[in-house]
Amino acid sequence: MNEVIYHYNMTGDFVENKKITFKEVYNEFIEKEAPATRAYATVVRYK
Repeated sequence: MNEVIYHYNMTGDFVENKKITFKEVYNEFIEKEAPATRAYATVVRYK
């Protein structure tokens, strides 16, 4: 718990624990994170 509180205080990040499917995680990754962190060809291959 201390580690979570420390992380929140240092970064302000809060992750809500919710049940989502792998497909939802994948779609969010492809739309938001992949273009910023992966090469275009890699994103195309992932799709």
